[in-house]
Amino acid sequence: MLEIGADQFVDRPAETVFRRVCGQYFAFQPIWDPAILEMKSLSEAPIAIGAEATITRIFRDKTQTGLSKVTDLVEGASITVLNSYPTNSETRFISCHRLESGGTRLHVEISYALKGIARLIAPLSTSLVERALAISLRAAKLVLEKDEPLDEAP
Repeated sequence: MLEIGADQFVDRPAETVFRRVCGQYFAFQPIWDPAILEMKSLSEAPIAIGAEATITRIFRDKTQTGLSKVTDLVEGASITVLNSYPTNSETRFISCHRLESGGTRLHVEISYALKGIARLIAPLSTSLVERALAISLRAAKLVLEKDEPLDEAP
């Protein structure tokens, strides 16, 4: 199992960030994650445990479509989403949000369940993936700190 994490401070109240990032997760993730091309919700709003969406991403210069499912949700605190792709590999995406000194620390952990030869080369790509995650979180920060109302869908 490969585990990667990153943090970004967002100068917005935790409740506002949680509503945008977790409450509108399927609409928001493609905005800040450049690997995600599209997410289409298969569930009725609002986001809840069991909510699902199709997810289309770029992986190794190819387009992959899979299923994204909310497996855990703690109102105002965190969301856990499991992304599964046809290769039988699974990406577990965990996003936690905490209030800190007038703003919110956006914390993301990603763990990959790798199979076969991928397990041997995974440590080599860890720093590259960590840098990409940090860049994605900076993009999320820019979107979240815009002067636009955060209660509307992006």
